[in-house]
Amino acid sequence: MSEPEIEPKKATKPKPAQAPSDGPFYAVSVAIVVLGLLFGFYILPRVFRSNHAAHLGKEAPSFTLPVMTNGEEQKAIVDDKLALGALKGSPVLLDYWATWCGPCQAEAPVVDRIYRRHKDQGLVVLGINVNQRGDTAGVTPWVRKKGLSFTILHDFDNSASLAFDVQNIPTLVLITRDGKVSAIRSGVTSDEDLDRLVKDVL
Repeated sequence: MSEPEIEPKKATKPKPAQAPSDGPFYAVSVAIVVLGLLFGFYILPRVFRSNHAAHLGKEAPSFTLPVMTNGEEQKAIVDDKLALGALKGSPVLLDYWATWCGPCQAEAPVVDRIYRRHKDQGLVVLGINVNQRGDTAGVTPWVRKKGLSFTILHDFDNSASLAFDVQNIPTLVLITRDGKVSAIRSGVTSDEDLDRLVKDVL
């Protein structure tokens, strides 16, 4: 008696891998990227900032730094150095930044617009560059490219950063005419918000 023939199994072709849908998947990916950028630009600097509140209403500590470019405040510049204390009687905005800082690039034009808008009312803006000593060659070209018009100082010894516990950039410090700290903001500040803060000290 012959054994029944076993029919060979048909080979099954593997299903081709399906590419993720360009619809929902793409939209979610873009949303994640955007949220990440917002977190890095606006939220993260505020979460990991130092205790800036301790400085508000207090006398602003003075420091003396070398002028890198745009020496606008001639009355306070001696031997190519500027002392913050010499500007008492004028409202002062300090802008801490570096050439390698992406959010600083976004905020720099805002700060310059505020300066041009209110300098006739006495506002002084000092850009405090925190690039390391050996990394300053590109500072002046960067300032020129951005069209910044306010005075740029170099915090070569970190004295200006330590004075206000600046640990993240960009950071803005606003000082009243009588030398008191009015506001400290870390992260990118909008034109509208900065204009409102500055008007309070004019």
